[in-house]
Amino acid sequence: MNNIFNFLVDKSKFFIFLLFALSIISIIGLPRFQLDASSDTLLLDNDPDLKIYRENSRKYGSSDFLVIAFTPNKNIFTNETISLLENLVGKLKEVDGISNVLSLFDVPLLSYSEQSINELAENVVTLSTDDVDLTKAKYEFETNEVYRGLLISKDLKTIALQMTLKPNESYQKLISKRYELLDQKT
Repeated sequence: MNNIFNFLVDKSKFFIFLLFALSIISIIGLPRFQLDASSDTLLLDNDPDLKIYRENSRKYGSSDFLVIAFTPNKNIFTNETISLLENLVGKLKEVDGISNVLSLFDVPLLSYSEQSINELAENVVTLSTDDVDLTKAKYEFETNEVYRGLLISKDLKTIALQMTLKPNESYQKLISKRYELLDQKT
């Protein structure tokens, strides 16, 4: 062990030069470096779980979505921030390629008022309902276990917006064809 250490110390200028040369070569090749981390390259083609997923996707379809976490500068439960969020959701819905945006405005405030299930079904109250009491709505999001931690952070400062993407038909056809060819191969 001591001999190896002495060798490295004696030839330190050579190893520093070698390390420098390898770094330069790596930097030169960096623009041509490609890494494909898609689900297709991370899974084995003959994986039985992947086959079940493909079959379910063929039968029931799949919806791709993005989730945005948004933290406004002010308290979420103010008229100003609610207006800002409604504006943001509206603009996201207009983006080409997005079919739907799910946000705090789409979920019912179940304990907002003392109503029976039948009355609640007929008169659904959401954050976008006219003249909604923001204090009661805040309490709902604070105490409802389904909403807290999923649609809104536990500290009630960050909300999640789920954007459902429109399907890319040509891509789906190509992927289906690829899966069919892979299934024939095995």
